[in-house]
Amino acid sequence: MMTDSLSSGHRERLKNKFLNGNQLEDYELLELLLMYAIPRKDVKPLAKSLLIQFGSLGGVLTANTDDLIQVNGIKETSAILLKLTGAVNQAILKKDLISKKSLATWEEIENYCYALLGRQTKEYVYLVMLDSDCCLIDAIQLQKGTVNQTPFYIREVIETLLKYHAVSFILVHNHPHGNPKPSVADIKMTQELQETTEKMNIIMQDHFIVSPSGMNSFQMMGLMKRNRK
Repeated sequence: MMTDSLSSGHRERLKNKFLNGNQLEDYELLELLLMYAIPRKDVKPLAKSLLIQFGSLGGVLTANTDDLIQVNGIKETSAILLKLTGAVNQAILKKDLISKKSLATWEEIENYCYALLGRQTKEYVYLVMLDSDCCLIDAIQLQKGTVNQTPFYIREVIETLLKYHAVSFILVHNHPHGNPKPSVADIKMTQELQETTEKMNIIMQDHFIVSPSGMNSFQMMGLMKRNRK
């Protein structure tokens, strides 16, 4: 552990590096964050340990609080700060898409979906709702868990779409511990949901499955009717 004087000097140099607009390494960004939660301690080893544990800066900032606390040296205050930073980043991405006046590109929508779920360690299902210009209205978490209760999901999706007056939508769920290959249940539910919403003149644009290794599109895999605008 650094002495207080050495630690103080190192922290000051890191702050100045950031304030002067110099690019920081990922471990330095984490170190700078942790400095505000853990006073008078060298947190560089802890920052590097977090990156190894969770694989990337994004993995650290989207990790569950309980998982963060399992890392030696991370207490509740530090875990909350890291989790909050990740939540703020996701909120900014979402706000940027919602505030767009022009057409949101599919690349932006896909990047947002990956930021939303790509590094989560538990399973979630999100409904991404779009207006007539394919701009984001909102993204709502339907629930945790796998997409394996077809009648329930279809009913909940329709109720949410009508509530937000969505013209089209994308379903997104994640496979946190595997590849983004759809299951038989995923395919069956997607096709039934598309058929049901089509009768209501609401377009199902796509269904994304996200995992740490990448993302799959049902449209690109030919597993649903081609509806992308």
